[in-house]
Amino acid sequence: MQTLLIDVSALGPWAELVTAALAGVGIVVLIMLYKRSERLEARLGVLDALDRLEGSVEALKEGLGGVDLERLEHLVEDLRDTNRRIGRQLVELAERSVEMEPESLERVQRPVGAMLGERITNRLIFLGCERIELLVGAGDLERIAAEGGDVGFEARRDGAVAKGQVSIADGRLVDVDISTSHQMFP
Repeated sequence: MQTLLIDVSALGPWAELVTAALAGVGIVVLIMLYKRSERLEARLGVLDALDRLEGSVEALKEGLGGVDLERLEHLVEDLRDTNRRIGRQLVELAERSVEMEPESLERVQRPVGAMLGERITNRLIFLGCERIELLVGAGDLERIAAEGGDVGFEARRDGAVAKGQVSIADGRLVDVDISTSHQMFP
């Protein structure tokens, strides 16, 4: 059997040219890989900031651990109760200022419509209503303040639509009747 050998010397300058070309391609590939690794290293350098961010998150987490949420919730409830008590006392004080002895009541002018509207609105706010609309005109309020009667209203209470009426007698709020939508349509 005869071995097959290639005589490189027979190729002449072509062998040297191919070897030089392959070496050149190899060098170009190495340069491209080096530049790509530099770009990748620069992009990964930004991720080093995550270590600092992680430390900041840990410090924030430790700070929040010291907050007692139950105590905070109880404090908010206490503030809400105090606000309701103050509102109740203010409404009672306003009502007492209107309720006077019968002999002095004749000397005092009856509340005008705007004052009556404000008193009705304050009472409804105290009862938990918001976005209150009185369903009567300003002239009618003055008549109702002088003669007595009912003032209708629409409002929102506990997130539901509420309608009702306030009864007025002798310039005082006698009764408030409120019906929310879930009470009207069970």
